[in-house]
Amino acid sequence: MTAFQEAPSPAPYRDHTGRVAKVGFTADKDSGVAGEWMWVEIAGWNEDGYYGRLLNEPVHIAGLSYGDEVHGFDERHIYQSEPAQVG
Repeated sequence: MTAFQEAPSPAPYRDHTGRVAKVGFTADKDSGVAGEWMWVEIAGWNEDGYYGRLLNEPVHIAGLSYGDEVHGFDERHIYQSEPAQVG
């Protein structure tokens, strides 16, 4: 299960589905950093929270890779949100 980090100032946009968002992830304990901010293409929302595809290659989180599906985060973990680019 992926652990998420709360944003210092969560993004004001409420429905992030179909957008790309900078999401806070909790880093591995032995990494020397508290967290890592990465872009996620948000595909939808269910009872567990938002889910989507990771658009970065993690540096401080073992077992998580570019393109992986992540799920279970919400507005508290989103620092920035932008419309997805088309084309």
